[in-house]
Amino acid sequence: MVNGDACIRQGLDVPPLSETTMEKLREIMPAVGSIPGNPLDYWRAYEDADHFAAVMEMGYEDPGVSMIVADRIIPRSSFHMGDEPDSTPSVIEFAKKNRQRKPTVFTVDFSGGDLDLASRGASLVARLCGAGLPAFPSHERAARALVHLYRYHNSGRS
Repeated sequence: MVNGDACIRQGLDVPPLSETTMEKLREIMPAVGSIPGNPLDYWRAYEDADHFAAVMEMGYEDPGVSMIVADRIIPRSSFHMGDEPDSTPSVIEFAKKNRQRKPTVFTVDFSGGDLDLASRGASLVARLCGAGLPAFPSHERAARALVHLYRYHNSGRS
């Protein structure tokens, strides 16, 4: 719940998903190794762009969700990730087509001191931002930016 915790610490609400959304998630998610809900932990969505899109569509359709923070994982052996093709181009294409829907922000956590991981993480953030999609190098920085944007928007200065 790192992503959800970061949002809550900054004062953002992390609402429960509707029962309709939960039913749809349970239909596609395995009972073991995933956690349906908000925040959602669904490993296959990291590697499979079609599953990522299906989950995002559920979030876009859920009436209780006003924005989505989507985490992208940098493939690494410690996560036992195979040599799957890079799903980033498909994820970017999907997200760009859905700009008029609920705001979507990406996080790419590449902390930990591994120089290769840091380089690949910075590259992924650059690819997302280069495509016009907001991306942050941590959950905390994304949550802090979102709460500042929310406060500014609600201050009457916008």
